[in-house]
Amino acid sequence: MIEIAAGIAVANGALALIKEVSGAFEKKKPHEVREALSEIREKVLDLQSALQDAREREAQLREEIAALKQQADTERQLEDEKGLLYALDDDGQRTGEPYCNHCYVKESKLYRLDVHGYGRSHYCNNCKNVSGYDVNQDSSENGTAYDSYMAD
Repeated sequence: MIEIAAGIAVANGALALIKEVSGAFEKKKPHEVREALSEIREKVLDLQSALQDAREREAQLREEIAALKQQADTERQLEDEKGLLYALDDDGQRTGEPYCNHCYVKESKLYRLDVHGYGRSHYCNNCKNVSGYDVNQDSSENGTAYDSYMAD
């Protein structure tokens, strides 16, 4: 792929050849004029290719920027609490059941978690991760010991 700098160099070469052709016209040397015109044609075709490559690269970069902006917007609308991702409304309040943080990190996709274990934990149907209160651990001072683990 020809980069923009290379395209500019090709254009400068074509302009130098045009200057050379002008000099050949003044000296009335048709054979030099034909050679120079042929070289100019090649340079213009190279320039056309370089501009097409640059246009395609620009479009690709614009798509990447849009995707990154979308990802940043999505992340601003999520709140992570102890491995559970909650969607936030316009007022910053949580809405609905949480999403699986594991799947979001691994796949960049949001999967809703199902309530599991008498409301004490959440289960992801995609990765089978169970997140929530681990009844096998001692309770913390407020009675909310927390653990996230992969189910077998």
